[in-house]
Amino acid sequence: MDEVREYARTAEFDFAVYKDIGNVMADRFGAQLTTDTFVIDTSRVLPYHGYLEDSPNETRAKTQGLRRAIEAVLEGRLVAMPEGKAMGCGIRRVKPCQASGYPRLRIARPTGASRVEWVLDYE
Repeated sequence: MDEVREYARTAEFDFAVYKDIGNVMADRFGAQLTTDTFVIDTSRVLPYHGYLEDSPNETRAKTQGLRRAIEAVLEGRLVAMPEGKAMGCGIRRVKPCQASGYPRLRIARPTGASRVEWVLDYE
């Protein structure tokens, strides 16, 4: 954990960084790449799963998928592009996830909804 804290400090992140010990959350969310990002709203609905930016090279990035998704959710709007393809290194799995009490995603289509939503449930 010291390495993670030091990296976050050095990179001057202005947000919390956590280490997913045992890949519990990666398994539950189905994350495959280190840059897979997920936005969860106050209703535990996942309006966005995708990339941080559309290019790993900051100078070539034109679309900030995660930023746009967060802004839409905070403003009460639908996310224009609810899913995007992340780019990055694959997540090496430590072991299959067997823990309970952690969130698990399920697909839900609310009454009258025109699109499928991912809902965060607790077992």
